[in-house]
Amino acid sequence: MTFGCKIDGKVFVPKGGNGYSGIITEYPFLGNGPGGGWFLNIVAANRAASNLPTVSITTDSLLLIQGTAYQLKKQKGFAKGQHTFDLLLYQMWPNDFGELFITKHDSIQRILSGRFSFTASRSTGEKVIVTEGRFDIRY
Repeated sequence: MTFGCKIDGKVFVPKGGNGYSGIITEYPFLGNGPGGGWFLNIVAANRAASNLPTVSITTDSLLLIQGTAYQLKKQKGFAKGQHTFDLLLYQMWPNDFGELFITKHDSIQRILSGRFSFTASRSTGEKVIVTEGRFDIRY
């Protein structure tokens, strides 16, 4: 269970605090019908910091395959990233971009590893750049 990245060039590593883990992960399969598919949710937070910075990577109806790169965008069937800081939300809008690359996916051992980078924006137009992201999780 590792996760890390740079946010605007500054190293971000999740830390637990107040009885909560620094990393929350899930990758459930919700069936084949409408609203179904695979839904990845990785939330990494520094719970020891007063401004509670978080980075999350999610997918909507997307089976992740080892050795595959996925474009990040805010749309069904894609992966997306977002960042919060001092309760301000930076999410992916149409002009934002990113990539998720799955380096390992062992569905028997339930291990998922990958790299990511993305830009995200606030409604005011202010941007954040997330680079050198990597994770190695169990789901």
